[in-house]
Amino acid sequence: MIVQNTYGCQATSKTVITTSPGWQIGILYSYDDPKAITNADLTLDASKNYLYFTSSAGVYRAYFDNGPDKVWKYILLKDKNTSLAINGDGPLQYYKGTTDILYYIYKGRLLYAESTDQGQTWINYNNSFLIDNLDARFKIYANNLYYVSKTNQLVYYKPLNNLTGPSILVGNAPMNSSQNMFTVEDGILAYADAANNLVLFNAVTGVPFSVTLPVTQKQVSWNSSINIYAGNIYFVSNQTIRIVKKDINGTYSSFEDVPNGTTNQLAGTFTINKQTGTIYAKSYYPEARQIYYLNGTWTSNPIRQYISGGAVGGNAMIYGNGHVYFVNAGNIIGNAFYAAPCFPSVLRTTADTGDQLNDPLSNTLSEIHLLSLAPNPAKDQVRVAFTIPKATNAKLQLISIAGTGEIIQEEFIQAGSYEWELNLQSHAAGVYIVQLITDGNIYAHAKLVKY
Repeated sequence: MIVQNTYGCQATSKTVITTSPGWQIGILYSYDDPKAITNADLTLDASKNYLYFTSSAGVYRAYFDNGPDKVWKYILLKDKNTSLAINGDGPLQYYKGTTDILYYIYKGRLLYAESTDQGQTWINYNNSFLIDNLDARFKIYANNLYYVSKTNQLVYYKPLNNLTGPSILVGNAPMNSSQNMFTVEDGILAYADAANNLVLFNAVTGVPFSVTLPVTQKQVSWNSSINIYAGNIYFVSNQTIRIVKKDINGTYSSFEDVPNGTTNQLAGTFTINKQTGTIYAKSYYPEARQIYYLNGTWTSNPIRQYISGGAVGGNAMIYGNGHVYFVNAGNIIGNAFYAAPCFPSVLRTTADTGDQLNDPLSNTLSEIHLLSLAPNPAKDQVRVAFTIPKATNAKLQLISIAGTGEIIQEEFIQAGSYEWELNLQSHAAGVYIVQLITDGNIYAHAKLVKY
């Protein structure tokens, strides 16, 4: 049935009509939704807006069906040969290579399932494990898989193309037992050690980065997320977000706290839109907040519930394509998004409406910046996404493993977010470095695999 309110907005009985713009949170569909397990993580195939998570019944794929009913759907993943559910008991990670792969934990071992038809059907390779004795925490970064050993709580990695090979130690300080106080981004391995102190390592060599702050200033609150944006380290300390900054010598020697009022007390879990720098965080009141830095000022906006039961809970939170996905207090999957008047509340947005590019926190910092490549590995075309804080001469170049360089695109651009296309059809298979040069300096770089 089509209903209409005083604003002239229309919706079916499966949607909720919003009356004012703003960020809102709620469960995906109903209280009959499958529930995530307690230590579940969320992983996203952003190209198709497929959200994967682990429940007691197995691994699920959640997505919004844009058909006539306009509803969220859940698909229990099963092995297409045996029809048995893909069972996990911990976090999982999605990886896009030449096929779709889900790495997952079951009984302390790393297993995987693979799809050759864009995530519609799966083959579960659960007869042999890839890594043994994991403590259920792992991340994928730059075609490497990083994991925490259950034996000594140290961090190791293996290349994805050699997961049966030897492990490489990169984090030699024992990690604490909190699930999300661990990340690998921008070439940095960051986590909280057994005493809850922030430690940083080069993600490839394992060489530690110097953090010269007093112990009281690098204490990470229990169950906080740790995120990296523009080379700076974000975590929650005493109910506020602390940003540890790197100086021109490469030392993490200073920090900035996001102003924290009585209505901005953060509860630990948060995520960052890496294209803009906007933070989305679980808080005590209200249930979540949107925080950004613009015109020299930190601004914090409440994210209100559009349906009862939308409170952010648990440890898992992830941003993608204008949505913040999370595990709510009842272990039901929820999301937050920007809704305008007359916009059906359960409808997935395709753009990041309501978010905006943040100002850089400092113009004097030597920062690492994000250069996103998708897909990667790639065969023909690659989308190169990046954000520039000011007008500049920008040049994108492709460097082969032999060191030869090729300019792909060069132009003067204004501040903002961009996506440039990189055509690989005439290039040989192999490993390349994509560099973004601004005003003659390397602004960002990333490794690309051509197959």
